[in-house]
Amino acid sequence: MFVGLKGNYHELGKYQSRHTLLKIALFDLWLANTDRSANNYNLLVQSVEERFQIIPIDHSDVFDGCRLGQELAQLTPEDSILYADLAQVLLYNPKKIADEANAILDNFPTFVLNCGNMLPDIVAGMPDGWCLNKQQLEQQIREAVVENNAWLKDTEANFRELVAPLTKGA
Repeated sequence: MFVGLKGNYHELGKYQSRHTLLKIALFDLWLANTDRSANNYNLLVQSVEERFQIIPIDHSDVFDGCRLGQELAQLTPEDSILYADLAQVLLYNPKKIADEANAILDNFPTFVLNCGNMLPDIVAGMPDGWCLNKQQLEQQIREAVVENNAWLKDTEANFRELVAPLTKGA
């Protein structure tokens, strides 16, 4: 569906959340979501008043396929939605992509901090059957992706590397 829109800027302009794809990609890198990739978008498109929004779904394989408590691995380019034809079609303006990617990275520390602050409520809201020890789960998440400065630095570097081909000529 998306690939057929390549070069049709009028139709592509209807995707008001095209740059949301960059946020989704960074989110996937940060949480090591191994399920969304170039071969499995896990995205829905919602029509809202002749415009379209991209909505990410299926986050079941975050934390490197549920490997909390172990060292997580950064996603490879092939594991990222930014490697997909979809990204080439929707993210067609190198200058805007570069500006948006930089703005997203500027806000990344605040985003991580806010998520860390909301984490107790998020974990508490999980059904008991999903997790036997919510306190341990929260601590493992904090250690893996919220308070792990090396992970956060690697995530930012990985994002920059994956965005670079989309910003050539910016």
